[in-house]
Amino acid sequence: MIINVRGTSGSGKTTAVMKLLKMFPNHPFYDKEGKTYGHRIDVKYNRFVFVVGPYRTSCSGCDRLKSQDQVCELVTRFSKWGDVLFEGYRTSGSVQRYVNLAHSLPNHQFLFAFMNTPLKKCLQRLQKRRKKNNLTKPLSKGHIISTYNRLQKMPAVLKDLGMRIETLPYRRETDAILRLILAPRRFSRPYRFPRTK
Repeated sequence: MIINVRGTSGSGKTTAVMKLLKMFPNHPFYDKEGKTYGHRIDVKYNRFVFVVGPYRTSCSGCDRLKSQDQVCELVTRFSKWGDVLFEGYRTSGSVQRYVNLAHSLPNHQFLFAFMNTPLKKCLQRLQKRRKKNNLTKPLSKGHIISTYNRLQKMPAVLKDLGMRIETLPYRRETDAILRLILAPRRFSRPYRFPRTK
């Protein structure tokens, strides 16, 4: 299974994935420069989830990678060895690129999972984050609200394009992601994974 978690800034996408990383043993992948670009989570015996992104800070999913092309390349690569989980602000706003990615991986269940965090809570988190990082520039609430409203309409758009959609329950996102990963499949295949270093 490949899960793309989507939501506006402050919705808790990265936090939900980081909680999953802390729940199980995980092994980071490093590039030639020593930078982390992904993780392998050992969910249970012979069952692995590959997470795209470094996850060094609270805003460190796919947005910390060089480009969305790199995101797609890593999703495709990791899908050869197990389930894949990825999220990011930029990936949340893109439709056709990831629909095309889903079509390019027909042997996998590709799922778009949307955060259900209230807008007010997203704004509160962003204000708190800015204060913590000593950012003096005012928060662009108009942009956040516009993005939030667009993402509210996106599930219907993706569904019309034949994609599978799930809504992650507020405050229970990590548990919901784990249930989706561990849900029975119509078919199974052995996982062969690479070295983590």
